[in-house]
Amino acid sequence: MIRRFALLFLAATAGLHAEPVASPAPVTIEVTHTAPDTWRLHYRFARPVTAIVYHAIGPYRQQAWTVATPGMALQRDKDADVLSAAGKPFDTVSIDVHAYSELIEKEYLPASRFSDGGVSLFLGQFQGEVREAGQTVDMAADFRLQGLGKESAMAPPAGTAAMPMRGYAYFGPQQPAPAGVADAIIDPAAEPWLKETMTDATARLSQYYEQAYGHKLKQRLRLQAAIAGYDTPGFSLKGGAVQGMLVYTFRGQQIKGDHPEKRKAVMKTIAHEMAHIWQLSGDHISVDGHAPWVYEGGADAMAMDALLHTGLWTAAQVQAFADQQQATCGKLGDTTGTYDGIYACGYARHLRSGKDVKQVWRTLRERSEREHAPIDAAMFDDAIKQPAVVFQPTAH
Repeated sequence: MIRRFALLFLAATAGLHAEPVASPAPVTIEVTHTAPDTWRLHYRFARPVTAIVYHAIGPYRQQAWTVATPGMALQRDKDADVLSAAGKPFDTVSIDVHAYSELIEKEYLPASRFSDGGVSLFLGQFQGEVREAGQTVDMAADFRLQGLGKESAMAPPAGTAAMPMRGYAYFGPQQPAPAGVADAIIDPAAEPWLKETMTDATARLSQYYEQAYGHKLKQRLRLQAAIAGYDTPGFSLKGGAVQGMLVYTFRGQQIKGDHPEKRKAVMKTIAHEMAHIWQLSGDHISVDGHAPWVYEGGADAMAMDALLHTGLWTAAQVQAFADQQQATCGKLGDTTGTYDGIYACGYARHLRSGKDVKQVWRTLRERSEREHAPIDAAMFDDAIKQPAVVFQPTAH
């Protein structure tokens, strides 16, 4: 069985408890690899705060974090994890973070392990909002990384004004290798078919997206792909896009051995996640976390267009995907309140618009950048009302 997970990380657009009303709180976050499965996290705030408020990620922090500063405690408050000193101001705090690689639905993996001992550590989990002087404000985080011994410690690409959250830092023995427009760290346990599929699809799709959406990325893509293990049944692929990064974790016995369906699944995931990169590539572009069907359905629509015009999928395969998603949406009554509905009905709504997805997302990107406003359902409705523009497929 093939299990695929696709995620887009949203910076503050969905919010935690309150809308930030003051300037962000500057903080230096030192992340030091102290043992194979442990990092010491040390916050140094420029001004005292009374609490750090994190987006809750299932049981992760309760199981993997140990607060090392006396008098400080981490507590769950509805949909947030709150770190505080019982209301007393503080400007430093230390936490021991243990590698945690269990799948949590709709969330990024906190850590992704490579077969050679390397680890991708999600820095976004260390960011959140802070409380100070009765207000809730964003963090302005400056990360400092220190590897264990002689290992590499590579920071992810910087955030933007609209999307300040950071991606995955890499701690391990590898250095990135060029793979088309990306710098790749691919698990040495990956079989040749998988390496070939990932590097070829990344190069062809990125070239297509650049030409189709008239936008060149400001910095090279970072690709990280880990093999979490061959010890479980099936074929599991978890993919994510965050701040110029494409991050994949493979797991399962069926990863071994080449097969067209496996290549097809990998290509689809790469195309979807790369679509998110182009959706949000800009200084002021963001998306509304309350309408995920817009960008998730949009990413599938962009992916199908790209897979077709790069020749990675056939027209029959693209049509079969469309038929499947529209049938799923029909069974859900064209609602987007469920995980399946977000993807299936979001995609179906793009198809029903009758507009070229390239026109729709060029319009959405340009408006979000111009107005410094998140892409939402109302903006989508406006975009599909625009007169049709024909975009010629890119030849390959």
